[in-house]
Amino acid sequence: MNNRFYGVFDPITESVEHIAPCANCHSTQVSCIFELPQKHQLPGLINKEAQQLYRRAYFIRCPECESVGLATKKPWQAVIEWNKSPKSIKHPLTQFPLFGIDQLNKAQAKIRLNEIRLDLEQRKKSRVHRGDRLYNNHYEKIRAFLAWSIYAQTVVKLSK
Repeated sequence: MNNRFYGVFDPITESVEHIAPCANCHSTQVSCIFELPQKHQLPGLINKEAQQLYRRAYFIRCPECESVGLATKKPWQAVIEWNKSPKSIKHPLTQFPLFGIDQLNKAQAKIRLNEIRLDLEQRKKSRVHRGDRLYNNHYEKIRAFLAWSIYAQTVVKLSK
C-alpha cells in the first residue's frame, strides 16, 4: 500500500477524545481513568498472584451507571477495549475519526481497511523481525493504528 497517510488523528494522544457513549445508559460523559481496577476488569485472571492484581491501570468508566471497561496499560488501549465491547454504542461509519472512511460507502471502506490492516500488520512484523527497539513511539503508533483499524472493521461490518 503506497498511501500511508491515515489522517491527522494521533491514535496515542487523541484516542481519549473518541470514547463511544455507554450502551447501558447512553451517557456521553464516559471517561478514561487511572485507578485500581476490580477483579472482573482484568483480562486473563488465571495464573495471576494477588500482588499482580492490584496495580493501577487505565480503563473507561461511565459516571451515570458505573459501567467499567477492561483494565489496560495505556489510555488508547482502554478506549479501544471499551469501544469494541458490548458496553459501548459503536461509532457510526460516517463519524469514524480515522482512515478517511467517513466519506466512503460500506464496500469501499471495507477494501480500504483491509489494505490498511495488512500494511500495518506487515510493518509491525518487519520491525519485530529486524530486531528493532519495540518500545518507542513509532512502534506504539503502529500498534495503536492497527487496533483502531481492527475496531474500524467492526464498525463497517455493523453499519447499515
